[in-house]
Amino acid sequence: MSTIEFSLINTEPLTFKVDRMMDGEGSMPAFLAKDMVLTLVSGKWPLVDCRDCDVHTFVFQKADGSQFSMLLSGFTYDCSFSKDIQQKHIEEEGRYIGITVKELAKHK
Repeated sequence: MSTIEFSLINTEPLTFKVDRMMDGEGSMPAFLAKDMVLTLVSGKWPLVDCRDCDVHTFVFQKADGSQFSMLLSGFTYDCSFSKDIQQKHIEEEGRYIGITVKELAKHK
């Protein structure tokens, strides 16, 4: 399973940019590309603590309207703040607010 970093770029709607694969993870899944912009259409937000990891599935939508699901595997502390505070951190402070997600396990 690939693990990818996404950075939050806007809170209304919740929009992320694909950043990079985690170190040593190989190549990006075929349905993603670096710097691709995605909208979160389903999933818990804001996040609370480490108990959210490996539990919550996020559904993202690409610009072409197609959707895919990934499992939340990590996030920066700022993801636990309200959307208003997150947007302020992005706009005024240029802070990195990020999540890591991984492909869902394939059913055999």
